[in-house]
Amino acid sequence: MIALGALAMRVLLGLVLPSGIATLTVFGLYAGYNYFVLLHHLQHHHGATIARVEHWRALVTLHDVHHHRPHVNYGITTTFWDRMFGTYDPTTRRA
Repeated sequence: MIALGALAMRVLLGLVLPSGIATLTVFGLYAGYNYFVLLHHLQHHHGATIARVEHWRALVTLHDVHHHRPHVNYGITTTFWDRMFGTYDPTTRRA
């Protein structure tokens, strides 16, 4: 289904963008989505392993806070959108 969605998106973008730009855009979105899914899975099932990398350790901690306080820290791969929408909480305390 995801591949079909990517193909449909590529066809639609190809109507308004040059072919190469449409393909690159869909590839970037698809790569970003796969990074999100992989990191989210690893956070839930291999949190201690990926916590060896400092940046991911911070994301694992923030995501853990989200599961105890579901109104903050929605981000999985970045804190950008949480900061943008005011849902970022840098504390590591649980509810």
